[in-house]
Amino acid sequence: YVPSEDNVQMGSLYILISGATDGSIAFWDLTKSIQAFMQLVSVLDVGKFIDYQKRPRTGRGSQGGRQ
Repeated sequence: YVPSEDNVQMGSLYILISGATDGSIAFWDLTKSIQAFMQLVSVLDVGKFIDYQKRPRTGRGSQGGRQ
């Protein structure tokens, strides 16, 4: 395989490398799975699904709040 300007692709590649106690090494190509997940997440309004407070209820944060 000789790279040329005609077949250069740009993008992301996600590889997981795992090893076992017997000395074997496995390479897992997770690119398609991660791209599919990112595509699904990109259309969600995550703020609707996460219950978070923008400010502490007491207004004092880590200082202890009202007593």
